[in-house]
Amino acid sequence: MSYRSIFRKYRLATGICICLFLAVFALMPRKYVTGYARGLDTAFISFLFSFLCWIAVQWIIYRSSFKTFAFKMLSSILVGMLLSLLLYWVAVHWINIDLVSSIEDVQEYGKIRFLLARGILFSLFLFFISYILYISDQSQKLRQQAEDAKRDQLEARLYALQQQINPHFLFNALNTLLHIAQDQETKKYVLNFSEVFRYQLNKNDKPLATLREELDFTNAYLHILQERFEGALLVQIEIDETYLSSQLPPLTIQLLIENAVKHNIVDVENPLKIEIYVENEGGLLVVQNQLQLKSSVERGTGMGLKIIEDRYRLLAGKSICIENVDGYFRVSVHLLPNVSGYEYCYYRR
Repeated sequence: MSYRSIFRKYRLATGICICLFLAVFALMPRKYVTGYARGLDTAFISFLFSFLCWIAVQWIIYRSSFKTFAFKMLSSILVGMLLSLLLYWVAVHWINIDLVSSIEDVQEYGKIRFLLARGILFSLFLFFISYILYISDQSQKLRQQAEDAKRDQLEARLYALQQQINPHFLFNALNTLLHIAQDQETKKYVLNFSEVFRYQLNKNDKPLATLREELDFTNAYLHILQERFEGALLVQIEIDETYLSSQLPPLTIQLLIENAVKHNIVDVENPLKIEIYVENEGGLLVVQNQLQLKSSVERGTGMGLKIIEDRYRLLAGKSICIENVDGYFRVSVHLLPNVSGYEYCYYRR
């Protein structure tokens, strides 16, 4: 971590200004009681104590393991008291300055009471200032996240509009082609293409689809790919029926197959094998393919995996797992429960 990032993380500029103010505040009455030189010693120790308190309070507030406001505040008070006692001991034994010698009650318990009270007051003052800055920082982050989510949604809509074709015209054309086709293979191809387009059109505005629907769509999509690659694409689907009611974002499997075909060699001499299965007792759907990368791949937008990642993040607060394992490229996505009356919405972080 660089000095600049540390400076920003602990708001050292703000902390130095506040600590200088506290040092001057401690100096003003002290210089009239013990003299200007002794007052400067007190101001220096006060600045050092305040600055260490500031760093400790910043660390406590931003520490994710400290969950509640009360726990953060109590931790800050405890640190303030300990620092107050520690700096007094250092000042007396190392610098030879007794910061509380001018107090009327110079008994040991009186000094300790004064030091503990100072630690509490200083730490509370610094804690509330730091917490206000922390709340402001978090609010700004939430506003930025909302703006990012809105921008991503608009980009997704724009992408959908750019890919959109007049559905009535296309379906009429497909029906005409179906009637004029002479052989059964052409008819079957047109029917599968029609099912693929119909599914994409119907699921465009829906956040989730069942695994059964996705697999039915995938089979129609694979028939189109098989016609293109003439048996060079081998897809093995092994999924138990008990998982078919689970849900996932629509077109997830199709995007993963498309990604595999795009980046790997697919020909009769080097057939591409894709496996689709469920692991971890139904928790993850895995789509993997053997790696036989093309020597040159047309540079794309990277939208496929990004769309899947963004959908899972926004719908359920989950991420996808992408890994290269033993010559295989593997993508694992979560299967979401299909519970009656349960609706997914934007995940609230």
